[in-house]
Amino acid sequence: MSPDTELREEARRHVDSAVNFLAYARAQRRRSYLCLQLPVAHLEYYTLHDVRDHFLEWFAALRKPSLVTEKSVQSAKVAESEMYNALSNEMNITRAELEDFEFIVRRTVERYGPLPRNIPDRSEVILSPGVLTALTAGAFLDAKLRYLVSDVNDKKIYQTFITFADVPRYLPVVGREWLATIDQTCEFPVDAVVHFEVFRPETAKKKVTAKKGMLKEQLEEHYAGQGEGPRSQEWAATVVGDLEANIEDGIPLLRFGVVLAVAGNDIREMRSYSNVISQKFGHGFKVATPPGDMLKCLYMFFPGAEFHKSLPGIHADPGYVASSVPMAGTEVGDERGLLLAFSGNSPVLFMPGDAMQKGSGAVAITGTQGGGKSMVGKTILDYCLLCGAVGFGVDPKDELKAFKKLPFSLKNVDFSPGGSFRMNPFIFSPDPRRAETIAKDFLDSLLEAHKDGMSARRLVISHAVQKVMSGARRDMYAFLECLDEMAGKVPGGSIEEEEIREARVCSRIVRLVESNVLGQMIFGRDISSRFETREQLTIFNLKELPLPKIDESQDSPYNQITDSEKIAVAFLFLVASAAREAMFRADMKTLKVLYLDEVYHLLRVPAGYRLVMDLLRMSRSYNILPILITQNPSDLDESIRNNLGYCFAFRMKGRDEAASARKLLGLPALENEEEMDAFLEEMESLSDGHGFMRDTKDRVAEVEITPQPGYLLDIFDTRPGKGVFA
Repeated sequence: MSPDTELREEARRHVDSAVNFLAYARAQRRRSYLCLQLPVAHLEYYTLHDVRDHFLEWFAALRKPSLVTEKSVQSAKVAESEMYNALSNEMNITRAELEDFEFIVRRTVERYGPLPRNIPDRSEVILSPGVLTALTAGAFLDAKLRYLVSDVNDKKIYQTFITFADVPRYLPVVGREWLATIDQTCEFPVDAVVHFEVFRPETAKKKVTAKKGMLKEQLEEHYAGQGEGPRSQEWAATVVGDLEANIEDGIPLLRFGVVLAVAGNDIREMRSYSNVISQKFGHGFKVATPPGDMLKCLYMFFPGAEFHKSLPGIHADPGYVASSVPMAGTEVGDERGLLLAFSGNSPVLFMPGDAMQKGSGAVAITGTQGGGKSMVGKTILDYCLLCGAVGFGVDPKDELKAFKKLPFSLKNVDFSPGGSFRMNPFIFSPDPRRAETIAKDFLDSLLEAHKDGMSARRLVISHAVQKVMSGARRDMYAFLECLDEMAGKVPGGSIEEEEIREARVCSRIVRLVESNVLGQMIFGRDISSRFETREQLTIFNLKELPLPKIDESQDSPYNQITDSEKIAVAFLFLVASAAREAMFRADMKTLKVLYLDEVYHLLRVPAGYRLVMDLLRMSRSYNILPILITQNPSDLDESIRNNLGYCFAFRMKGRDEAASARKLLGLPALENEEEMDAFLEEMESLSDGHGFMRDTKDRVAEVEITPQPGYLLDIFDTRPGKGVFA
C-alpha cells in the first residue's frame, strides 16, 4: 500500500476501535445547564415558561394560552445580556444555543439510546408545530402510575423518576458530592434536575422566625406531656438557630428540590437502574418514586419549568446545595477528536492542533518512571501524525523506536558517540543572526559561561563567535583559531588581561572537547546540521548520550557532573535547536509537533530554558505543538506553566513534588496537613496509566489513558520485560 493508503487505513482502525471501545465502556458525557429567572417587570414578564407552554400544548395535551409580545422579547434580551455579563465574569459559562436547547428537549423525551441528528442551526427560531415535531420526533407520552412510556416513531422508551424528600443532617466538605459522584458510581446514564429558589435575607428571616416559633411550641408541648422532646425536633431547633445566625450575617435562604431520571428499553432494565439509585441514596437521604406524578416529574426537566408544588421543597443554607456540586463535570479534553483516555465514564478526546486556534496547545507530562507519562506522550504524537502533522522527536531514551511499527515515514538521526555523524553549530539557521545566537548559546553552555562570575568568558565567546560569523569559514576549527589569536595578544587597548586568561582557558577546554569521543561530533564542516527532511517524523536518537543524573540533594547539581555529561547537555541543546529551526522553516499551515523527553536537562541551563520558552511563546504563531516530558513537576516553573495548554501528572513520590503537581494542574494549594497527606497518598497510589489531566479550559480530572487501537499499548511499551505502561 502507498503511505497515504496506509495512513487512511490506520485512521480507519482508530475510528473502528474507538467506536467499539466507547460502546463497550458505556461512555457517557455530562452536560450541565444553569437556567435562571430573568429580572423583568411583571407585565412584561417573559421567560422560558412560554416555551414550556408550547411543548405542553403540543404533545402533553395541556393547553395554555401563550402570547409573547415584541416588547417582552426585547426586555428579556436586555435582561439576559445583563445577567450573562455579570455571571460570565465569575463563572466559566457560555450562552446556550439552539443545539443545547434541542438537546435538553430531545433528552427529556428520548432518554435511552443515541439521539437523532440535530435540526439545522439558525440564529432565530420560531417554535412552530413543525419545529416542535422535529425537536420531539413526534413523541407521544403515556404516563403510568410509577413510570412513563415515551413512544418515539414506534420505539418505546420507559422512564421513571426519583425525588428527594429529605437529605442527611450533615454533609462533609468533600466526599459526599451527592450529585457529582453519580458520574463515578453509575455505569448507566442518570439525569438530574435541581430546582432552587433563593430568598433574600430579609424575606428569609420571616420564614425562619416563624418556623423557629412553631418548633418551640411543639417542643414545649412534648416537655409538658412527656418530659422530653424528640431528638429530631431538638436537632431541628438547633439547625434553625444556626440558619437564623447565617441569615443575620447576610446569607440568603435556599429552597430546593431534586428529581433524578433513569430510562431503559424495557420495564426490567428501568426498574433495575431505579433500584441502584435508591440504594445509593439509601443512607441518610430519603428518596422515593412519587406515584401518579410521572408527567409532573418529566415536566420538571423542560426549559422554563416552575418549581412544582408537588415536589418536596427542602430549605437549606446555599452551601448545602453547593456541596452536591450540581454544575460540576468529570469531563476534560476537547469537544471532538481522537479517543485518548477515560475520566470515569466520560471519554477524553484530543483533537491535534485544535487548541492552537484559541491559545496554547503545548503539552506537559510529569510523573515517576512506570506511571504512564511516556505512553501518553507517544499516543499524542501518534494522533498528531495520524492527522497529518510533521513530527520531530528529541529522544534520549530511544522511546520513539516504537514508531517503526506504524505507517509513518521516518528519518532516524542516530547521534552515537564515535560515529561518523558530525554537526556544525554555526550553520543551524539560514538567518545569520539566528545562527550566531544558537552558536553563542551552545558555546556558553559548553564552556559554562552561564555561571556567575563568568562575564569575561562570555565576552571572549561573544567576540570569537562574531569573528567566525563574519569570516569565510564557519565551524569549530575557526572558533578555536579565534580563541588562540585572543590568547596570544598582549594586554592593553580593547582587551584586558582577564579576557586573555579566559581565552586561554576556553582554548584548552575546546581542545579537550575535540579529543572526547562525544565532543568530536560538533566539529563538522558541512551544512548537514540544518536537518532538512521530507519524512513525516524525524527522530533525533540520543540514547547513548551520557546525560547527567541530577542529585536533588545538592545545592548546585550541575557542578557535580562529569565533563562528558556537560558536553552531552550542551549537545542536547544543539539538537533541540536543530529541531526548532527545522519547524520554523516548515510550512506555516502544517501542524508541527516537537517531542522533548527528559526536558529538565534543557531547563537547567539558561540557553536551554530560553529555547523552551521561545518554543512555548511562538508555538501558536508557527503552529507548533511542543510535548514536554519530565519526571518532576517542579522542573516547570510558573512562566512555563502559564504557556501550557494540556497538563498531565502521573504517579509521583514526595510531598514537595505533590505540591508542585497541584500548581501544574492549577489546583489551589493545601495548607491543611491532613488534606496534603491525603493528596500525596492519592498521587503515590495511582495505578499505571492513571493520572490527573488539566485541559485548555482549566478543567481537572483523573483520567485513565486508553490509546486506540488497543495494539498501541503493546507497541508503545518499550520497557524490557512485561508491563503495559512505561
